[in-house]
Amino acid sequence: MDCILGSISKGPTIPHWAVEAFRLAFLSELAAAGVNIQAQAEDTPGRVPVITAQIVRADPGDWYWRPLGGHAVFEIYGQVRTATATLGEFHATGVRRWSGILGSNSEALLTGAARLAGERAASQVIDVLAAR
Repeated sequence: MDCILGSISKGPTIPHWAVEAFRLAFLSELAAAGVNIQAQAEDTPGRVPVITAQIVRADPGDWYWRPLGGHAVFEIYGQVRTATATLGEFHATGVRRWSGILGSNSEALLTGAARLAGERAASQVIDVLAAR
Protein backbone atom coordinates (compact mmCIF):
# COMPACT_ATOMS: atom_id res chain seq x y z
CA MET A 1 0.00 0.00 0.00
CA ASP A 2 1.20 3.50 -0.81
CA CYS A 3 1.22 6.28 1.80
CA ILE A 4 2.65 9.74 2.17
CA LEU A 5 4.50 10.82 5.31
CA GLY A 6 3.33 14.36 5.97
CA SER A 7 4.66 16.61 8.66
CA ILE A 8 5.98 15.61 12.06
CA SER A 9 5.37 18.73 14.14
CA LYS A 10 7.64 19.44 17.05
CA GLY A 11 8.22 22.21 19.50
CA PRO A 12 11.45 24.24 19.56
CA THR A 13 12.82 22.37 22.59
CA ILE A 14 12.50 18.89 21.04
CA PRO A 15 15.97 17.67 19.99
CA HIS A 16 16.28 16.92 16.27
CA TRP A 17 18.12 13.66 16.95
CA ALA A 18 15.15 12.33 18.94
CA VAL A 19 12.79 13.19 16.08
CA GLU A 20 15.14 11.47 13.64
CA ALA A 21 15.30 8.35 15.84
CA PHE A 22 11.50 8.24 15.90
CA ARG A 23 11.22 8.81 12.15
CA LEU A 24 13.73 6.09 11.26
CA ALA A 25 12.10 3.48 13.51
CA PHE A 26 8.63 4.47 12.25
CA LEU A 27 9.60 4.25 8.57
CA SER A 28 11.52 0.98 9.08
CA GLU A 29 8.52 -0.70 10.69
CA LEU A 30 6.19 0.55 7.96
CA ALA A 31 8.54 -0.64 5.21
CA ALA A 32 8.86 -4.06 6.87
CA ALA A 33 5.05 -4.35 6.76
CA GLY A 34 4.97 -3.51 3.05
CA VAL A 35 3.83 0.10 3.33
CA ASN A 36 5.44 2.16 0.56
CA ILE A 37 6.13 5.71 1.75
CA GLN A 38 6.31 8.08 -1.18
CA ALA A 39 6.99 11.77 -1.57
CA GLN A 40 4.02 14.05 -1.89
CA ALA A 41 3.77 15.55 -5.36
CA GLU A 42 1.39 17.96 -7.00
CA ASP A 43 -0.20 15.14 -8.99
CA THR A 44 -0.64 12.81 -5.98
CA PRO A 45 -4.25 11.64 -5.92
CA GLY A 46 -6.32 12.52 -2.85
CA ARG A 47 -7.02 8.83 -2.26
CA VAL A 48 -3.48 8.15 -1.03
CA PRO A 49 -3.41 8.18 2.80
CA VAL A 50 -1.28 10.88 4.41
CA ILE A 51 0.28 10.32 7.84
CA THR A 52 0.79 13.40 10.02
CA ALA A 53 2.07 13.50 13.58
CA GLN A 54 2.60 15.85 16.49
CA ILE A 55 5.22 15.21 19.16
CA VAL A 56 3.42 15.63 22.46
CA ARG A 57 6.33 15.03 24.79
CA ALA A 58 10.07 14.40 24.58
CA ASP A 59 11.46 14.32 28.10
CA PRO A 60 15.04 13.08 28.53
CA GLY A 61 14.58 12.79 32.28
CA ASP A 62 16.63 14.35 35.02
CA TRP A 63 20.08 12.89 35.54
CA TYR A 64 19.75 13.39 39.29
CA TRP A 65 16.71 11.11 39.60
CA ARG A 66 17.75 8.45 37.09
CA PRO A 67 19.41 6.13 39.67
CA LEU A 68 16.19 6.29 41.72
CA GLY A 69 13.93 5.15 38.90
CA GLY A 70 14.04 8.09 36.50
CA HIS A 71 13.25 7.62 32.85
CA ALA A 72 13.01 9.26 29.43
CA VAL A 73 9.64 9.56 27.65
CA PHE A 74 8.77 10.20 23.99
CA GLU A 75 5.09 10.57 23.16
CA ILE A 76 3.46 11.16 19.78
CA TYR A 77 -0.05 11.59 18.45
CA GLY A 78 -1.09 11.52 14.81
CA GLN A 79 -3.64 10.84 12.12
CA VAL A 80 -3.93 8.85 8.93
CA ARG A 81 -6.21 10.61 6.48
CA THR A 82 -7.10 11.07 2.85
CA ALA A 83 -8.21 14.31 1.23
CA THR A 84 -11.81 13.60 2.25
CA ALA A 85 -11.76 11.59 5.49
CA THR A 86 -9.80 10.64 8.60
CA LEU A 87 -9.02 6.92 8.44
CA GLY A 88 -7.75 6.66 11.98
CA GLU A 89 -5.58 8.06 14.73
CA PHE A 90 -2.57 6.80 16.63
CA HIS A 91 -1.06 7.64 19.99
CA ALA A 92 2.17 6.00 21.07
CA THR A 93 4.54 6.41 23.99
CA GLY A 94 8.05 5.08 24.41
CA VAL A 95 9.69 4.94 27.84
CA ARG A 96 13.28 4.00 28.60
CA ARG A 97 14.42 3.55 32.16
CA TRP A 98 17.91 4.02 33.51
CA SER A 99 20.41 1.20 33.41
CA GLY A 100 23.25 0.63 35.80
CA ILE A 101 24.01 2.20 39.13
CA LEU A 102 24.74 5.66 37.75
CA GLY A 103 22.08 5.60 35.05
CA SER A 104 22.50 6.25 31.34
CA ASN A 105 23.00 9.47 29.47
CA SER A 106 19.93 11.49 28.52
CA GLU A 107 20.51 11.30 24.77
CA ALA A 108 20.73 7.50 24.79
CA LEU A 109 17.59 7.17 26.92
CA LEU A 110 15.54 9.60 24.83
CA THR A 111 16.75 8.02 21.58
CA GLY A 112 15.63 4.61 22.82
CA ALA A 113 12.27 6.00 23.92
CA ALA A 114 11.78 7.68 20.52
CA ARG A 115 12.58 4.43 18.68
CA LEU A 116 10.12 2.52 20.82
CA ALA A 117 7.42 5.14 20.18
CA GLY A 118 8.17 4.88 16.44
CA GLU A 119 7.71 1.13 16.46
CA ARG A 120 4.46 1.36 18.42
CA ALA A 121 3.08 4.17 16.23
CA ALA A 122 3.91 2.23 13.07
CA SER A 123 2.06 -0.80 14.41
CA GLN A 124 -1.03 1.33 15.00
CA VAL A 125 -0.78 2.90 11.53
CA ILE A 126 -0.49 -0.55 9.96
CA ASP A 127 -3.69 -1.56 11.79
CA VAL A 128 -5.47 1.56 10.49
CA LEU A 129 -4.34 0.87 6.92
CA ALA A 130 -5.32 -2.82 7.16
CA ALA A 131 -8.83 -1.85 8.27
CA ARG A 132 -9.19 0.40 5.22
